[in-house]
Amino acid sequence: FNNDQIDDLAVLHCDSIVTAFLGSVSGVFDGNYLVFNTTDQVNGNECSTAIATADLNGDRRDDLVFLNGGAQRIHLLLSMD
Repeated sequence: FNNDQIDDLAVLHCDSIVTAFLGSVSGVFDGNYLVFNTTDQVNGNECSTAIATADLNGDRRDDLVFLNGGAQRIHLLLSMD
């Protein structure tokens, strides 16, 4: 997620937060992370139920997509420089 060619880990929490833990050269997650608030403005207390990564906009960088089944919405977080 930080485009350094080292695997990172995204965790979807039930409180509308996505945390991306950034991997390190040693292969462990050393406490560096990014936090995204994904609160649905209509149903703020619904839990998202699935998360996936894909290059959705063709920029050769992983983007996040997650599903909020209760609100019947798909959310996207596109990678940025």
